[in-house]
Amino acid sequence: IFLSIVFGVLFYTYYKKYKKSNQLERNDKVYTIESDKKTINDFIQNLTEIERQLLELLVRNNWNSNNTSVNQINKILGTEKKDVKVQNNIRGEIINQINDKFSMYSSIIDKLIERQRVEFDKRYVEYFINEKLLLKFPKKIFD
Repeated sequence: IFLSIVFGVLFYTYYKKYKKSNQLERNDKVYTIESDKKTINDFIQNLTEIERQLLELLVRNNWNSNNTSVNQINKILGTEKKDVKVQNNIRGEIINQINDKFSMYSSIIDKLIERQRVEFDKRYVEYFINEKLLLKFPKKIFD
């Protein structure tokens, strides 16, 4: 009985270390969705029209080395004339939906769409595509 407990503990610790090392390796790589036998085109086809337009805006801005402002996103979402709280809720919901769909599609933990505070005024945020994941979007994907 004692030996089976010792072997069980050893197996459990080995399994935990192995699982953790695999996760670290995956986070260090540039992700390849193609390895999962899926294509970016399939992912884009499964987005709603508004989600696709928003993703296109974000990707095009990132290709041009620009972040996307809240005003640009609100214009795509049609919320520019609504209350600020409504804008925040709708914007957050749509971005979370895109990130969730991408995570389910690609099995990648990292968010596709990220945000950061504007350097000159920390009250505002800008959105961008995760740099590692941007490489998966060919330049002509939205043409």
